[in-house]
Amino acid sequence: MHSEPIQVWAEQAYRLFELINPENPERAEAQHEAFLAELAQKEEDEIVSTVELMWLVKDVIDGESGFFVSWRGKQELIEAMGQILPDPDLSIDWGTDDLEDEEFLQSVTVPELLHRAYASLLDAGYILWCWNTETDSYVGWVSLAVHESELTDVCHGLGIDVRIAEKAV
Repeated sequence: MHSEPIQVWAEQAYRLFELINPENPERAEAQHEAFLAELAQKEEDEIVSTVELMWLVKDVIDGESGFFVSWRGKQELIEAMGQILPDPDLSIDWGTDDLEDEEFLQSVTVPELLHRAYASLLDAGYILWCWNTETDSYVGWVSLAVHESELTDVCHGLGIDVRIAEKAV
């Protein structure tokens, strides 16, 4: 990739940071600065696709406004969602009161948990998104539901295959 496409991508990535930090513009700015710093450390020939750039975004948002879990990471997903909810008054109905119950954790899959989180957040005016990583892992974030079409447009412009978590498999 050449510097001009990377600059355009960086600008679009900034809008993504704004959309996934709807209640925290300072965090969006800090994530953009961290993204640019990571990008500056890469040689031009190291960034050959938007997928590689998206992994940089994942590294910047993970644990703050995004999550990254394996297909087995049920407990990790539950914990990550608790950390990235944009409003501290939000809660997710996981279908149990004991989120550490082994029987419960064995009875559900990560996609089922994503579907439950999606439904709970949608009721509160938010959307849970997942990026198709083309691996056995899940990367996602939350945005305001009113920004659904804009987030989809930004992600498609970035070459990111993103979908609402209700459609995660």
